[in-house]
Amino acid sequence: MKALFLIADPFASLLRSFLGSPGGQAKEEEQSAILRALGLQSSTLELIGASIARGTKVLLKAYLPPLTMSALRATRCLRAATPVSLVGLEGESLSAARTWNRFAQRQQTGPREGSDPFKPVKNAETEAWWPPLYSGRRQKKIALAALSLGKLHELPRGTKVDKLRASLSNVDLARDSAPPASLLASEITITQEELEAASTSETSATSTPGRGGKKESTETLRQHALAHAQALGPYKGRSLKKLFKGRQADKLGAQRKLDVQSKMANMDKSIEEWKEGLQEAKQKRRSKVPF
Repeated sequence: MKALFLIADPFASLLRSFLGSPGGQAKEEEQSAILRALGLQSSTLELIGASIARGTKVLLKAYLPPLTMSALRATRCLRAATPVSLVGLEGESLSAARTWNRFAQRQQTGPREGSDPFKPVKNAETEAWWPPLYSGRRQKKIALAALSLGKLHELPRGTKVDKLRASLSNVDLARDSAPPASLLASEITITQEELEAASTSETSATSTPGRGGKKESTETLRQHALAHAQALGPYKGRSLKKLFKGRQADKLGAQRKLDVQSKMANMDKSIEEWKEGLQEAKQKRRSKVPF
């Protein structure tokens, strides 16, 4: 899975508006609406704000649920994370409800009542196949709407529905195998005094760690990456000794170099054999009669 890292001034200003520090004041109605839309708690925002104050990178996937990340990618929140744009997420919830209601109503009164709307249907009389009632794009929209409303289990099986369920299971597995550093915000409490102290001591907090700590952190990340590749990546079920990160030309370059060297070493002999073959062919083509 690709990690989404963010150090953005608009997002920091949004956090400052929640924390009540100078730099922007948001209304209580907007704050509560954003919290409901994001599905977060105030402690989570305080934790992310403390990380931004220290100048460190923020892994949003460690704090935000998968549905919130999908909604953020579908809007302009990551480019301009203002309270107004985040409040617009509630409009997406209303759109999901309308999509689900239309789907449920069509299922009851549709032309193929009782059949699977996400799969082709064979006509019993003509033995011809009817395409699915919904296109792939509509199937994905219905599946996302059902997920946002907590009704994904009510949908019949289909290409997009099965793919979404598989991705959710992968997210759960990745979250279970996450490194100890990605703790939930609800398990950590940060007071306002600690946050202000962290913002005033940026130079000391952003200093390079010692060699021992850096080595341990790198080793932890490496073990986590190997475990993720063996569980979910393209090397699932394969030996990690063959794991290679790079281009195909780099992977096969050494063997190709050996093959070229072996062929060039016997090139003179190959040329002589080729010329002898040409001479034999010319002699066979010559006419055996004297005229």
